[in-house]
Formats: sequence, C-alpha cells, structure tokens
Amino acid sequence: MHWQKEMICGLSLYDEIDRKSIDNVKNDIMSEAKENQNHKNVELNAEYLSLKEAACFLKISISKMQKMSANRLLPVFKPTNGKVYFSKTDLLNYISAGRICSQQEITNSINFN
Repeated sequence: MHWQKEMICGLSLYDEIDRKSIDNVKNDIMSEAKENQNHKNVELNAEYLSLKEAACFLKISISKMQKMSANRLLPVFKPTNGKVYFSKTDLLNYISAGRICSQQEITNSINFN
C-alpha cells in the first residue's frame, strides 16, 4: 500500500528524482551555452583585455573573473574609474603558476640533487 502512495501519475518517487536530475543537467547546459554566447566574437589579440575578454581568454565566467579580481587574485588596470583591464601577460603568468610537474620532472629533480 505504501508503494502505491509513491506512485504519482504513473511515475514512482525515483522517476521524480531522475526528472529533477535531468532538469539540473538541462539548466547546467543552458548556463554553459549562454556563457559560450558571451565568449563569441571576442578579439583576444590586444595586449590588454577587458573583463569579458579576459574571462573568455581564461575560459571562465565573467562573474568568476569579477570575483578573482575583487579578491586580488589577478592584477588589474583601471585607467578610468569604472572599466578594468587585464594584461594578457599577467593572465598567462596566472595560468603558468598553476603548473604541476610531471612524474618524470620530479624524478629528474630528485636524481639531480
């Protein structure tokens, strides 16, 4: 009898959970698609990049880029009181700082010392 109460419109409780999971995946895909739209047609050849361009360059969301600059994880340039710019060199240095050595490099370093 308890099992019958879980059936709603021919769907079990588990089907409802699966439907919610599918809805979450759909929302994630839509968010990613919207973010990809934001990154379309952005010119990345300049030495200094706008917030949107820098986010596109790092392949992260604009809000993540804003948080990183607000937390001073990346240096910014503010030639005017409003708009911020990022040096492409600083962005490349930020990426390079996260480099993880390969096992071979670690082994070579140990054997060298």
